[in-house]
Amino acid sequence: MGARENPYEIWEYYEIQGGVEFDFVDQTGFGDYRLLNSSARGEISDPNWRQYILKF
Repeated sequence: MGARENPYEIWEYYEIQGGVEFDFVDQTGFGDYRLLNSSARGEISDPNWRQYILKF
């Protein structure tokens, strides 16, 4: 993670629905990670979630 990036975490679960990913970003810098994208059925999906990693 670079100085121009917001903190983020990617969680991968291989035994759920044949393998899923949950992508969280802390846009505030205060440890408030929010789920912005997931490959799990029924969860939030945003294929452009990585744009929120970059600080402007």
